[in-house]
Amino acid sequence: MEQSDYVYKTKPYEHQHEAFMLSRKKRNFAQLMEMGTGKSKVIIDTAAYAYNHGALNALLVIAPNGVHRNWITKEIPIHLPDYVDRVTGYWVASPRKAERLALERLFTDDAHKLRVIAVNVDALATKRGKVFIRKLLNTFKTLMCIDESDDIKSPGAARTKSAIALGKHAFMRRICTGTAITQGPFDLYSQYNFLSPRILGFSTAVSFRSHFAEYERVELKGAKMNPGGKMKAGRDYYDELVCYRNLDQLTELIRPVSYRKLKKDCLDLPEKIYADPYPVELSKEQRRLYNDAMTKVVVYLQEQDAFDGTLFDANTDEEELLRRITQLGTKTQVKNALTRLLRAQQIIGGFFTDEDGDVHAIDKKNARVEALLKIARETQSPMIIWARFVPEIDAITTALREEYGDTSVVQYYGAIDKDVRAEAIDLFQGERHHVNTKTGEHTVEVIPEHERARFFVGNAAAGGRGLTLTRAQYVTYYSNSFSLGHRLQSEDRAHRIGQVNNVTYIDIEANDTIDNHIKQVLLDKEQISDKVLGAL
Repeated sequence: MEQSDYVYKTKPYEHQHEAFMLSRKKRNFAQLMEMGTGKSKVIIDTAAYAYNHGALNALLVIAPNGVHRNWITKEIPIHLPDYVDRVTGYWVASPRKAERLALERLFTDDAHKLRVIAVNVDALATKRGKVFIRKLLNTFKTLMCIDESDDIKSPGAARTKSAIALGKHAFMRRICTGTAITQGPFDLYSQYNFLSPRILGFSTAVSFRSHFAEYERVELKGAKMNPGGKMKAGRDYYDELVCYRNLDQLTELIRPVSYRKLKKDCLDLPEKIYADPYPVELSKEQRRLYNDAMTKVVVYLQEQDAFDGTLFDANTDEEELLRRITQLGTKTQVKNALTRLLRAQQIIGGFFTDEDGDVHAIDKKNARVEALLKIARETQSPMIIWARFVPEIDAITTALREEYGDTSVVQYYGAIDKDVRAEAIDLFQGERHHVNTKTGEHTVEVIPEHERARFFVGNAAAGGRGLTLTRAQYVTYYSNSFSLGHRLQSEDRAHRIGQVNNVTYIDIEANDTIDNHIKQVLLDKEQISDKVLGAL
């Protein structure tokens, strides 16, 4: 290892030291290390190094909701050197007295201390959140880090616009994510624009897309043409993506301010094992409802001139259907198609939403839940279970508690109170972290084995990022989303630093449904990511 004048609190892996040495003096940098490789430590060490050299006096971390608390309660106590005096706090929209006082101390405590603040990414879209962050940036010389920066990949999103605008007032900027590209190379534009618009050199997202992709203009059904073949004013067309181009150039643009490392290249972790999908059959009623729902998807795509045929049957190419949805020309079209597709996916999971919006179980006995129980009986080990819809999570939880007891299961999804979610992680992992907000002292309470939960049942969109769940030896997907980021992130909650066992992944799939094709569509997206980031 190259020697450093910085004294670590926890010994770094070689790749962490390399990332730190490469980036420690740079104002803008992207830590694109794969999930589970320890990006948080590099950010903390960078902030401590800059603080020691008088370059800054605050670290602001913007992270997914729930994950932001982990920075303060776990990551900072573990990795920030004890010789760095600090005052810490995390953003709460409606704080209790102790939480409010902790936030107030950020501005009133001794001026020489390093301020460490974690804010959930949703606060970027609220007036109170933006006012708080702006006050912080105006008061302190700050390193602003967007953890899981793929959260700001959409240029038009309110949180993205706020992040970029606020980031201009930060002294140093960092983005951290192992999934910078989940849909395509366009995902990079806003993330690097947050760091500095000079990196990519494109003033708008449109000019960026035009340079790195080729489009074909497609006439919408019923569009009217002017003499000479030109379309009349109005959205009677959309631009369909034909192919990406100049991706090697994109790689070279981001290379000077990026560090990419995969787990397989830097960590001696146990193996990831992908079991064959666990097949289930739809009931007769499920099949009827599923075919009706998929017919509505096909009809909608046909109306958009995006798919041949108006009926759904055994001859329909479902994989091609999914691809056509991802290639629709406008966000509204994609949203409308996915809304119809979601209804079909809910039916596969055993539930049906009626016209009034009420959700009903389709059958008294859910074959998919029964399959999950069989997997649980066969494995006899701690398990993470990911499901897309809350009714699925509730059905799974009820079934597991009936068989294994009330304390055997914890839930994790967005609607659950933040303290309950934090306790769910502790009960599954088997330890509680306590931090004295005044002294910074960090202690760990070991939870007795009989009090620990064997099953962690959650939604990958809420719990699939930033959490450490290394007690799990099995990860079962009751249902998948169409997001590559959700899949990759959720897989790596168990497969990361601290894991000592092989991790086995099991997908429950209903025969002759879109279940059989979702993973292939996600794989195609992953190959695009590898094309751009693999050469870094």
